[in-house]
Amino acid sequence: VKMEEKNAMIKRELEVEELMCNDISLTQVFANIISNSLKYSKEDERVIIEIASFIKGNNIYITIKDNGIGIEENKLLLIFDKRERAIAEGSEVKGYGIGLYNVRRMVEDNNGEIEVKSELNVGTTFTLIFPIDKK
Repeated sequence: VKMEEKNAMIKRELEVEELMCNDISLTQVFANIISNSLKYSKEDERVIIEIASFIKGNNIYITIKDNGIGIEENKLLLIFDKRERAIAEGSEVKGYGIGLYNVRRMVEDNNGEIEVKSELNVGTTFTLIFPIDKK
């Protein structure tokens, strides 16, 4: 799914524009989360993805928020498991359930953490947390 196909818009509010990490893996993290935002969007609504970054304490936070279909609360803990897919039964969205598993692995390989919050029919927010000092 491409941004143009969904008439998607990305809004950015970046306090932090640089992060010391593996560029390739972080690019894949963003690509996967944004791809999921497009795949699991509402048919009748423009896709809006909001990306923000800020510093809090000794950490850099990056949030990626969408206005998609959301994830059921009982499936939130499962989405980072290998081959687990948190989609509604009967959904025609294709996939193998390894995308978010790999996202978590890549974030952790860069000394980070990932959190997710979601509300059905409202959207999902992924929060990436990286220490400022990676000693």
